[in-house]
Amino acid sequence: ISNKYDSFYIMDNAQEIWEQLLNTLAPIINYARMMIYKFMMDGSGKVIAEKKKDHVESYLGLHYPESDIPRQARELYMKKRKRIFSNVHSETVPVLSKQLESIDLTFTTSRAMSPIHGQYIKNSGASSSFSVSIVIDDHLWGLVTCQNTEPKHIDLEDRVQAGIFTALASNAYSSFKSKNELQYRLLLNDRTSLLKEQLLQNSNMFDVLAYNKSELAGLPEADGLAII
Repeated sequence: ISNKYDSFYIMDNAQEIWEQLLNTLAPIINYARMMIYKFMMDGSGKVIAEKKKDHVESYLGLHYPESDIPRQARELYMKKRKRIFSNVHSETVPVLSKQLESIDLTFTTSRAMSPIHGQYIKNSGASSSFSVSIVIDDHLWGLVTCQNTEPKHIDLEDRVQAGIFTALASNAYSSFKSKNELQYRLLLNDRTSLLKEQLLQNSNMFDVLAYNKSELAGLPEADGLAII
């Protein structure tokens, strides 16, 4: 873990952080398909990174509606951040209790998943599912989602490692975004100050804007700019 720590913080590209995470997890989990699934603002999702074996099709770039992982499921991913479904074809075993009240199985790793989710995995051609929540600023940013064509269990030590590496990548991504935002704010302040200075020196606002059109277009990284 110590050897891998620095590798997440030397990246100068957000995409590289997630690809590094998948490369780190691949020998630990060894599932046929591993993906980084990012939630959008409306609850929908997109596969933004993927590492897979040759015999499975690629899901990279696919978009999924909000109903694919509904709100109550996302809330559960915040509470229970590592979930495994070793064999979707296995029979569920009833839980017996001496207590009359219902048993809270939220944090139980060995509990069965919903039949709907089990059927969903079967429909995708997988027999095993493993996921780790990507939490950034106390917000469910996305998931590391892994599927295997054959039933496959991941032992506790490897699941813990997967959680640690995912947390490292999440922190590295958060740090990367904060650094970029700071650099952008400093650049914005410099350009704003320059524009204010020129506005004070020239009474014709249009001339100032036209003179600085390249700088203005560069702030939102626009391909074009019209001053009307």
